[in-house]
Amino acid sequence: MLNHHLYQGNQTFTDGFRVLFAGGGTGNSVCFMGEQLRNTSAEIVYLDFSPASLAIAEQRVNIRQVENVQFVLGSIEQLPDLGLGEFDFVESTGVLHHLPNPQQGLQVLADSLHEEGGGNLMLYARFGRTGIYQMQDLARLVNEGVYDRNAELENIFHLIRSMG
Repeated sequence: MLNHHLYQGNQTFTDGFRVLFAGGGTGNSVCFMGEQLRNTSAEIVYLDFSPASLAIAEQRVNIRQVENVQFVLGSIEQLPDLGLGEFDFVESTGVLHHLPNPQQGLQVLADSLHEEGGGNLMLYARFGRTGIYQMQDLARLVNEGVYDRNAELENIFHLIRSMG
C-alpha cells in the first residue's frame, strides 16, 4: 500500500530505504513494517522518549526476529542532534499534538525526510477524544487507593455495567 500511494509502485525497498517511527510507542507499527521489509536492505529507526515503551517494542521485535530495527531513546525535538540522517518514510501516530510545540515537531520531521520521501501522520482531534479522557479520569477515581490489577479491572467492569 505504501509503495502504491507514495511511490506509484516504483519503490523496490532494496536500495537503502530508511524508515523513521517518531514516537514509536510499544512497537505495533514497527513490527508490522519490519515484517513487510524483512528480506530487504531497508533500515527502520524507532524513536521514543519512554524507556518502558522502548523495552516493550524491542521485546516485540525480538519475538518476531525482525533484525532491521535500530532503537533510539530520545524525543522528536532531539532528532536533528542524533545524527540519524534522512529518511524515505516517516511515521508519527498520535504524538505531535502532545509536544509543547507541535509545529516545531512537524518541521523537525519534515526536515528529516529525503527529498523524494513521504510520511504518515495522525493527530487526535481536540474534542474527538474528550469522552475517552473523561472515562480515563473516572477510572482513576474509582480505583483510587486500589493497587491490585484484578480489582481495578473489576471496578471498571462494574462501572461499565452500571451505565446500562
